[in-house]
Amino acid sequence: MNHNTFTCEPCGFVASSGPYYKSLVEGKKHRKCIACRNVTLFCPLCRRNIASPAWTAHARGRPHREEATRQNASPDVSPQEGTTSATEVYCDMCRFVVRRWEWERHVTSLRHKKREEYLSFKAALDEMEKDKNGLMTEGDFDFGIVEPNIAAYGTRRAAKIRLTAPSSRIGMIACRLLSSKDSQDEANSVYV
Repeated sequence: MNHNTFTCEPCGFVASSGPYYKSLVEGKKHRKCIACRNVTLFCPLCRRNIASPAWTAHARGRPHREEATRQNASPDVSPQEGTTSATEVYCDMCRFVVRRWEWERHVTSLRHKKREEYLSFKAALDEMEKDKNGLMTEGDFDFGIVEPNIAAYGTRRAAKIRLTAPSSRIGMIACRLLSSKDSQDEANSVYV
């Protein structure tokens, strides 16, 4: 199903239309967020967390190269996701480390809560797009805002409900479109 939503993972925003998404992506706030994006990476050779902006300098640095030589390994390693250590806790949601004594404050911070909301919404969107018991919906289900003069005559959208498991014995009994204004309107129901 195409839910017509556009998301920006680093910023954690969701846009309901292409033009709105484009305006957000081209904005100053987005560019600043991307430029300042600081996730924590882990160096498997040095066994330590590194801030993402410092990764290139770390990988080229003498201590890293010396550690590679000491381990008889190539210094060209790919960074891994950050990890929790004795003094730091890695936040999977925010993708950076927090000092242990600041952890409680971090998980109650606005930044963490916003990230939690974004990831929850994103997970719900991903779940909606999955095949459900051999049924999959396709089509444009986004009616957007329908102007009253157009609503008086009705509006149409093409949609398909497709079986993904051909041996399934599934039949449609009813299909109902609900308006947020009047969810009890039986005129919106289609029976098959």
